[in-house]
Amino acid sequence: FTSHNAQGRTLEQSCIDLASCLSIQSAYVMLSRLRTLEGLCILRPFKLKVIQTHISQEVRDELERTKQLEKQTI
Repeated sequence: FTSHNAQGRTLEQSCIDLASCLSIQSAYVMLSRLRTLEGLCILRPFKLKVIQTHISQEVRDELERTKQLEKQTI
């Protein structure tokens, strides 16, 4: 099934082809539909970047800016 088909469903078991996922969001949708890891079957090896994400420098800078702002206002 596709990540679009998986939305809104809860599954006991599923075979997932993470290598075919085009984004981390679609991988998340497919994986999050399963009740347990025991019901997960991964069809073939996949690149870790499919399920890993890194916060951009812009976002890290903004988080730091808001932390500093919080310190100044408390």
